[in-house]
Amino acid sequence: MQSRIRSGAEASTSCFSHFNCNGLPRRLVPSRISKRSVIVVRPAVSDEDRSGDQTYQKASSVPDLVPVVEPGTDWREFRARLVANSRSASTAAAEPASSSSSTAPEGAWATTRSSFNQLEWAHELSQPEAGCLLLAHPYMFREKQTYFYQAVILLLDHGPEGSYGIILNRPTQYKVSQIKSTVHELLSLFSDNKLFMGGDCGDTAMVVLTHRADIEGVTQVTEGVYHHNVHGAAAAVAAGKADPSDFRFFAQYAGWAPGQLEEECKAGVWFCTAASPALTLNAELNNGRSMWHAVLQVMNGDHARVSDIVSEVERRDLRAATARLQQQQQQQQPLEQDTQEAEHEQQ
Repeated sequence: MQSRIRSGAEASTSCFSHFNCNGLPRRLVPSRISKRSVIVVRPAVSDEDRSGDQTYQKASSVPDLVPVVEPGTDWREFRARLVANSRSASTAAAEPASSSSSTAPEGAWATTRSSFNQLEWAHELSQPEAGCLLLAHPYMFREKQTYFYQAVILLLDHGPEGSYGIILNRPTQYKVSQIKSTVHELLSLFSDNKLFMGGDCGDTAMVVLTHRADIEGVTQVTEGVYHHNVHGAAAAVAAGKADPSDFRFFAQYAGWAPGQLEEECKAGVWFCTAASPALTLNAELNNGRSMWHAVLQVMNGDHARVSDIVSEVERRDLRAATARLQQQQQQQQPLEQDTQEAEHEQQ
């Protein structure tokens, strides 16, 4: 994602925003995608394995146990079940003697629709879609737009007119009630709610996220994840129909021009991921970069290995930085001692 923070005449001509009927902003910003180094995340089974491995051919056939498609079934949940079953079948084929692998598929499909969405699951997508998570590539945004470094973005809308979403794991040091705006009185109802940075677009935009489908006026992002506006959230709290903790507030948002997000995903800027509501709305993970690692670990396979590599590099860098700091402190001690001795002699 190219820098969207501009000033002066450039900002007035290339950046603009408006609000749709739901109170959510859309922003169309022309952008170019530069060539970048990427980490290639391979599929769990390579093309060579597919051509000659009978085990893979057996594991990739129609499973014996297929999830039932009931009326009103969430297609994202259904797809996640298929992915989970495929993984279990592959594991069972590779380790036929393992008792745990033989029981995993049965346990997975025994869950009901509601209980399955309460699990933390995630799997890779070939292209972005509304409701998916975008995980920033670990090589990206280390020097510029660092608020996107190891960001996890919930894509609220994606279509021919462009795309926009909110960064889930960028909390600020502010409370919602500290915001000075025309709706300050409404925001005072949420005195204990933490304010999150949603992105770098829309100076006055405020996006409200909730898990409550029964609140009037909410718009569904995916099954179990909904967005609202400040007025709707405040009305529900004032009427006693909701608790302030049911809502999460995001200042600004991340936006893409038509086709821009697809180009960035093809260039490897983002990992596209479908995730369960339980993982998307996990309040404990939304407090920092730990969510980026957690989602990759849940995806398993090469994505989990990317997380492991990044964690090891971060630990190594931390050890090196600590060693440099200790060395600097040791070098400063003789200088301080010499200074004190010189001052003592002058006295």
